[in-house]
Amino acid sequence: MMANQYTHRTLDQRFWDKVEKSDDCWNWKGARFNHGYGQFWNGRRPVVAHRYSWELHNGPIPDGLHCLHVCDTPDCVNPSHLFLGTHQDNMTDMVNKGRSRSVSAGEANRHAKLTEGAVRQIRKYHAAGGCTQSWLAIVYGVGSMTINSLLHYKTWKHI
Repeated sequence: MMANQYTHRTLDQRFWDKVEKSDDCWNWKGARFNHGYGQFWNGRRPVVAHRYSWELHNGPIPDGLHCLHVCDTPDCVNPSHLFLGTHQDNMTDMVNKGRSRSVSAGEANRHAKLTEGAVRQIRKYHAAGGCTQSWLAIVYGVGSMTINSLLHYKTWKHI
């Protein structure tokens, strides 16, 4: 009897069974895609849970638009935390909120090959003369463009 009751539950009821509501975010407690976004089976295919929530409350998402989070919580399905935007809007939002890899400065950037101390030394050696950018690149095991960028404060601006 229980299995029969479950099979007759609507998609919307199944969706809400997987949501934990609070005064702020409504967190998805079901399956997830990579990157933490909720995954919901809509009867035909797996869909992103926050998109499903948007459509439940606001209707279909127009082609080419993304469903973005105000709260930056991937598992949040609270419709008041969601808004629509283009891919560019999503990228701009990511950068403005400091979630872009390119925003991480210095050693905080997981791709950094230099330390803050090494950057200071490189700038000091170059300012003293006699050390070419190519030589510094070889000594520190980075490309000459990396040296050029830090010497001209395009990178490592905070040092």
